[in-house]
Amino acid sequence: MKRGFLSHGVIRRDFTFNAVHPTTHLFDFLNVSSTEVTRKILKELLYRDIPDKHGDFLARYESNHRLLYRKLIFKELDIEE
Repeated sequence: MKRGFLSHGVIRRDFTFNAVHPTTHLFDFLNVSSTEVTRKILKELLYRDIPDKHGDFLARYESNHRLLYRKLIFKELDIEE
């Protein structure tokens, strides 16, 4: 679950343009409902614990999408790279 929350943080950070202080708790940034489980998992995680930098996810996603699309076209045309 921790990895899922961090992944959510990566995506949300790339699509949110509000200024967020690095010491903001991830719990608050993700606007997660408070339950015993979520408090246990997110108790020490902060915004600064989100891996990579703002914009990295979208750039990687687009790059991977182009690569996959290219491979699919080559396969359909029976062309080797």
